[in-house]
Amino acid sequence: MLGAQSAPGEFDPSRRGSGSKAIKQALSTVDATRVKGLGVSGQQHGMVVLDKHGQVLRDCKLWCDTESAAEAEEISQKLNSVMVPSFTATKLLWLQRNEPEIWDRTAHVLLPHDYYNYYLTGRMVMESGDASGTGVFDTRRRDWDLPAMAVLEGEGWPAGRIRALFPQLIGASEVLGYVKDDVPAELGLPPEFSTRGSSGSSLRDSVSEGATIKAL
Repeated sequence: MLGAQSAPGEFDPSRRGSGSKAIKQALSTVDATRVKGLGVSGQQHGMVVLDKHGQVLRDCKLWCDTESAAEAEEISQKLNSVMVPSFTATKLLWLQRNEPEIWDRTAHVLLPHDYYNYYLTGRMVMESGDASGTGVFDTRRRDWDLPAMAVLEGEGWPAGRIRALFPQLIGASEVLGYVKDDVPAELGLPPEFSTRGSSGSSLRDSVSEGATIKAL
């Protein structure tokens, strides 16, 4: 996370050094030519905002950032459900009110490790399990919750402004894409290397503990 000079619970998503180092270390312990793909996991909640060119507009807000506590309470009352500041929806509403110049330029919203997948493949997507932590995902339908998104819509906005920010949904085992041509050399990856949807840290931990019974 950033130091005391920056807002609490924020991080510069362009600082990919630790993730790249981890990949290199993992590949150094095996025959890298036999590795055909990877799944990137990370903190489930957060907000990375990008412009129409795919450029990051500000430091991303992590799950532990609580500046959107007031927005979380407001959305909770409107939806009659509990919304905590970790959820992406609360951070978006905070951005609208506190950084309107950034908000006006925002064309895409990703979670922190979605952005790393975007760096690897050039594709913007979000895994459905991760999406459940945004506050605007219908877990029963496994699709975006349009009524919840409507709560974030401002007066006079074009219809679907919030929905247009969020990417395509994919499954945890679905192939996201192949790494861009310039990435394998940088990370020590073999050619034709694919990435998969994976999921957030808490969901991956649950699977590793055997908590895999399908919910009713």
